[in-house]
Amino acid sequence: MARTRLVEATAAFFLLLAPALWNRFPLLQYDTGGYLARWFEGYLVPSRSPVYGVFALAGWPLDFWPVVALQPAATVWVLSLVLRVHGFGKRRFALLGTVALLAITTSLPWLADVLITDIFAGLSVLALHLILFKPGSLRRFERMSLVLFTAFAAATHSATLAVLLAIVAWAALVRLSPRGEAVAL
Repeated sequence: MARTRLVEATAAFFLLLAPALWNRFPLLQYDTGGYLARWFEGYLVPSRSPVYGVFALAGWPLDFWPVVALQPAATVWVLSLVLRVHGFGKRRFALLGTVALLAITTSLPWLADVLITDIFAGLSVLALHLILFKPGSLRRFERMSLVLFTAFAAATHSATLAVLLAIVAWAALVRLSPRGEAVAL
């Protein structure tokens, strides 16, 4: 069973990595240079995180492939945790089917393969959901890893930080409401 899950996760990883493999180089976007330039220019600009810039630069010696490998790997990891926590983890091909469906119907493979922070926005929302609403379903190591991952994601772009702060504020309102129900905004 563990071997089947590993094969399924590996297939999901390569499905997400397919656009970069087909391109024979990690995908770039015009903002990519803005992140990389922070290290070389030595000054900050709005919405160009030096955290992501250093992360991307770490992959420079290997043509950025380590960065583009980590982004789909993180995607598969977060999606597998979400599926497991919500009772779908033991279903055969749940992860691969989910990734395949997302790969066909959304831009997920391209987001995972481009040297830009966008992939972390959605993944951090899923990770924060698990941290806030399903902590008992996670192992201690998974919770701590998700916290670190969410902190990194928040540091990659100010918009991601704003979305995560809004979710935390909403979750606090829900927990503070008299009956624990969602508060109408």
